[in-house]
Formats: sequence, C-alpha cells, structure tokens
Amino acid sequence: VLKNKLPVPVLVRTPMPHAFPTCEHHENVQDSNYSTCRLNPLETIEVFTPGPSIAVSMKCADQPIGGTLTGWIDGEWIDVPLGKDKCLLEPVRCTFPYQSKSLDRYRTSRQVALRGSGSDFYVLETEDVTPDLKGSLQKHHAAVAEDVRTVVFVVCAYVIDHTGNLLFEEVLLGDQNIQRSSRSINPSSLMGSPPFSAYASAKHRRRVSLLPGSSNLIRLASLTMDGDEGMRKSVPFRVEDVSMTEGVDATPILWADSTPSGYFAYRNLTAEGSELHVVPEYVIFNGSTHHQICVRQISQPPFLLDPSKISPISRDRNNS
Repeated sequence: VLKNKLPVPVLVRTPMPHAFPTCEHHENVQDSNYSTCRLNPLETIEVFTPGPSIAVSMKCADQPIGGTLTGWIDGEWIDVPLGKDKCLLEPVRCTFPYQSKSLDRYRTSRQVALRGSGSDFYVLETEDVTPDLKGSLQKHHAAVAEDVRTVVFVVCAYVIDHTGNLLFEEVLLGDQNIQRSSRSINPSSLMGSPPFSAYASAKHRRRVSLLPGSSNLIRLASLTMDGDEGMRKSVPFRVEDVSMTEGVDATPILWADSTPSGYFAYRNLTAEGSELHVVPEYVIFNGSTHHQICVRQISQPPFLLDPSKISPISRDRNNS
C-alpha cells in the first residue's frame, strides 16, 4: 500500500498493471504506458505484483498558484523492495525538481542562487520517521510479518500561509556553515533559492508550500513595488526556532532591514514533522453580503474586498 501523507495532492504512476486506488471517489489519469492516479492527502493506492520490487514515480498534481513549477521526481523511479524481511532500511530522499522554464524568470536576479534543486520529501516505511525526528523518536526496522506493507510519502516541514500572498525560499550561501551560525552573516551576501511552489489546499483552505528540514534557514518573500527586485525579503529563520504557541507568543518576523513585517509565525508538531503557520498582524472582514468595499492603507495600493471575505492588513509603522 502506498499512502500520500504530504499536505498536497500528488500524481502517482507505476508500470505495475495491478494498481487500485482505495478511496471512494478516486481520479484515474489517462496514461497508455503506466497505471497513474491522483492521491489527495491521506489517500492510498494498493499495488499487487509477484515481482521482487515496485517501481513508483510521483509529481505534485496541481499547478502552483505561486512560486516555481516542479515536475516528476528526480531519477524518474523509486524502487520499493518486496518480499519476506525486505523493507526500506532508511528514508529515501526524493526531490520534485524545478522546471527549467519556470526558472527563467529568476536568472537575471543576483539575489537568487539557482543551485536550489526543488522541493524535497521522503519515502519511508509507515513505522519509520523522517530525518528531522531522528533522535527524538526511536526507530526500528523489525521484519514485517504481514503480507501487506504500507509505504508513505512525507515531508519534514511545510508552511500554511494565512495571508494568501507570501512565498518562501531557502537561504543559501557558498559557505554551508550558514546553517549552523547565521547571526554574523552579512545580509547582503545571502542568496535565496527560487521560491517554493505555493498550492491552494482544499484541506487547509489556505496556501501551502513544502519546506526543507526544520534546521534549514528559510525566509519569506513578498511582492512589492519598491526596489529593483520586485520582492521584499525577511530576515532568515529556522522552523525549529519558531514558537510553538500562537497568539501573543507567536514569533514576529522582521524584514531584512530589521523593520517589523506585520507577520507572525508559530508551529505545530505532527507525526511527520513541523507544520508552520504564518499569520498577519490584523485582518479586515467585509460583513456585507452584497457589496464590495474599497480598502485604503497608507503606503499601500487600495484594493476591493468581496462580500463576506477576509483580507490581511497591517498598521502603518510611521504613524502608529
């Protein structure tokens, strides 16, 4: 059994002819060469074969609404061993690679490191844990006695964007020691990966992005009319350093110039890793059921807010 424990839907394909989704309203994909289906979060597919292994490949099923487009996993296939006393001894790291055409928009920016390869995730036995949780939970690889095994797809960390307009990128530098000590790094020398894909999540009803490990430095990016790059970046931070309490104890996020961004972060621990939440300082709600309202803020372009909708806003830092 293959189970999708990623926060986003995936397309799963295998050359094995006997593959059957177990969800009631599954979606098969027309493919003359492979068995291909869409798996939403927590859905499974059963694969039957007398052979010694199962070959499987994956890609994110939906088009991102922001960030960089990704494709089928690097290496095309993952080989899952079958048989008595056979299992994946360690989590298999896989990558949804960035598509070349999607990277073209970032090639002229000196602040983007194009060596970022894509969005990482792991394939592992259902009783195993991701590298992020190694040490906090004891892993074991006992022989599997059952005839049916479950192999899952998981990610170490992901972010739920409650603002609806942010992107996230990994912070990179030639000296990889940045991941261990970041306080003495000159902000002007930092480079970011292409922004991670942002997906509309029906489950979370927010934008969701897959993140690297919780010890990796990341930063948020916001579209802006100021500057040459068209993006405003935050101070880098690690998911593992973010507060586990929401509300007034949430972690404030600063822009690169150390001014408040108006965004805050908190995280929840799940069985697979960290679920990061980024929330705005304030929101405005249009209580009308029929009419749009026009919202104006100092130093911000006005926008229309539809009936019964919510939008993030922030106070003006110069006149607060």
